[in-house]
Amino acid sequence: MKLLIRTRLIIGFALLVAITTLVYFLGKSNLSTLQNNLNLLVEREMNRIIHAQKGAELVQLITKREKDFLLENTIAGKQNYIKEIETRTVELQENIESIKALSDERGLQIIQEFDENWLDYLQHFDKIKALGLINSDSSNTAAEIISTTDARNSAKKAIASLTALVNKNTTALEVAKKTADEQTQTASNNMLYLLIASILISVLIAYWIIQSITNSIDN
Repeated sequence: MKLLIRTRLIIGFALLVAITTLVYFLGKSNLSTLQNNLNLLVEREMNRIIHAQKGAELVQLITKREKDFLLENTIAGKQNYIKEIETRTVELQENIESIKALSDERGLQIIQEFDENWLDYLQHFDKIKALGLINSDSSNTAAEIISTTDARNSAKKAIASLTALVNKNTTALEVAKKTADEQTQTASNNMLYLLIASILISVLIAYWIIQSITNSIDN
């Protein structure tokens, strides 16, 4: 009789430990998965935003140096600005390639629009550069006209594309946050369900043990 009661107590205790352990590891696993997913989403979207913002800044810097090029009076000074623009253009292209590697289908479409507008700008700048290096009043005036019309429009469109990319990724980041909140709520609900289930099972085990002891005493 004592062995039977002890055995049932051991079984009941073992079940309680197993249920508690299960609840703990399931909760820990859900939270760990949630945290990893959130980190990946945030890191991906933030990298996209950072690269797009940097690209827009580089475009603005290049167009500013273009204006400096037009204002420069010496050929040597103009050539220095050309070198800087070329360096920044390479940096911009590397940045755009990084964005492409991170982008989804819609992001690639926006980058394609940027590439087309930026190519237009570079073609206009080639004309500005050629006219500016002549360095006469008429050539400088012609270069300035291109700068303030066609080149400016192409640069604005290129910046608009990168701004659209920033806005898209910002929205995606907000969606990721919303998804993370929903997953957190789901994980919390699952934890609550498991807790309720473990309490009910514990009550049943306790009832079973008490009944066993009572029956044994009665017998």
